[in-house]
Amino acid sequence: MKLELISPKNNANEDRRELWDGKFYSLLYGVNKYSPAFLALPTIAALTPEDIEVNINDENIEEIDFDKRVDLVGVTCNTWLAPRAYEIADEFRRRGVTVVLGRIHPSMLPYEAIEHADAVVIGEAENVWRNLIEDFRENKLRQFYKSSELPELENLPVPRWDLLNNRKYFYHTI
Repeated sequence: MKLELISPKNNANEDRRELWDGKFYSLLYGVNKYSPAFLALPTIAALTPEDIEVNINDENIEEIDFDKRVDLVGVTCNTWLAPRAYEIADEFRRRGVTVVLGRIHPSMLPYEAIEHADAVVIGEAENVWRNLIEDFRENKLRQFYKSSELPELENLPVPRWDLLNNRKYFYHTI
């Protein structure tokens, strides 16, 4: 099984560099680096069973290959990235790939998000990710996976930073 985890690019203001979009640092220091690498996808990758091949694609660093053969796509979706996240999800679904959306925007607007995905994670994915993967394997994927509590941090695995092109980031968030 192949899992592609995607962090969408902010295309809203391509001609402007905003502090929050990470490109400000590239201009300030004159290097081709992006900042930051978010913690969510390396954590999801670490929670994924070892027999699943996982790839993380940060669209700020590299283009998305929609022709890549994958079984499942997970897209992280902050509110300011929702339009692009939905475009990505829609394109993979057009190609017959199962898509999961998660993070704050789908958590706050799950019925909007499900229009673009096969499943939506509501709340913290750490508590429901393994169930979602098992349901997918058994062809019993539900539309919504809701976590009503915060994860126990001491039980979390080390994030899979090794799946990122780390030379392209100034730092990682923790």
